[in-house]
Amino acid sequence: MTLAVDETPSLQIDGEPVDDVAAWYARRLGLWDPILPDEPTPEQWDAFYDRYRSWHAAETEKAITIGSILEILAEASTVVNPPRSVYDHLRKSYQLARMEDAGVPVPAFQVTTDPEDAIAFAEQHDRVVYKPRGGRRHVLEVTPEVVRERREAFDTEPVFLQRLVDGDHHRVFVIDDTIAAGRFRFDPDERVDYRAAETEVEPVELADDVEELCRTAREASQMTYTGLDLILDEEGDPWFLECNPSPMFAVFEDETGYPISDRLADHLIAAGRA
Repeated sequence: MTLAVDETPSLQIDGEPVDDVAAWYARRLGLWDPILPDEPTPEQWDAFYDRYRSWHAAETEKAITIGSILEILAEASTVVNPPRSVYDHLRKSYQLARMEDAGVPVPAFQVTTDPEDAIAFAEQHDRVVYKPRGGRRHVLEVTPEVVRERREAFDTEPVFLQRLVDGDHHRVFVIDDTIAAGRFRFDPDERVDYRAAETEVEPVELADDVEELCRTAREASQMTYTGLDLILDEEGDPWFLECNPSPMFAVFEDETGYPISDRLADHLIAAGRA
C-alpha cells in the first residue's frame, strides 16, 4: 500500500490505483494485543517484553497510517465508519455525553481519579460496575468495599464507574435507518458482561420508540453503521451503554438470521453509486 501526495492524494494497493473506489469498510483500527502465557516463566516474560516493544511501535505506526489514509479517503468517498467515530468510541465518556445530550437515556456514570468520589458513587447506587474504556478487560461489578481495597488503582489511571441496570441485554445493529435486534440469554448472576459468559442470542422486535432512540444514538455517535448495546429494565425502559463503530456480526447473523452483511454491503454499494 502506498499513499503519495503531490498536489492531490493518490492511493495504490498492491501496485493498483484505487482512487476511483467510492466506498470503504474499515473493520478495525485499534492495536492488536500480543498473547502472553497465563503463567509465564521469567525467560518467557523477558522475551515477551522485547517483542512487545517492537510490536507496539509497529502497530502504532500501522494504526496512525491507516487512520490518516481513511480520513483522507473520507473527504472524497464513503468510509464506514470514519476514524473519528472509532476514536470517539474509545473516549467512552464523550460518546455517552453526546448520546445523553441527544435525549438517549444513559445510566449514570462517573470517571474519577479520586477514590473518595468513587466510594460515594458506589454508595449512591444499588449496584455499580467498573468498565474499561480501552478494551482488554471485562466489565466487573464493584462495591464501596472493593473501591476501598483498591485505592491504589486511582494512582495510575482514571476509573470509569456506571450504575448497573438489571434487565435484558440487547445488541442492536443500525445501518442507516434499518434495525436488527437480538436479546442475549445468559446468567447475570455469574457475569455482568455477556461477552465473558456463555450466551445465546434470539431475534426480537423493539418498540417503535426504542428503535427511534437507537437511530438517535447512532446519529449522536456520528456513525452510519453501529452495533449498540442496550438494556431493557424490568419496566421495559431502555438504557443505552455504547455504540460500537465496528461490531462483529457473523455469530449474530448465524443465530438470528438477520442478514447484517447483506445490509452493510447494500449500504456501501448505494454510497458508491451516489
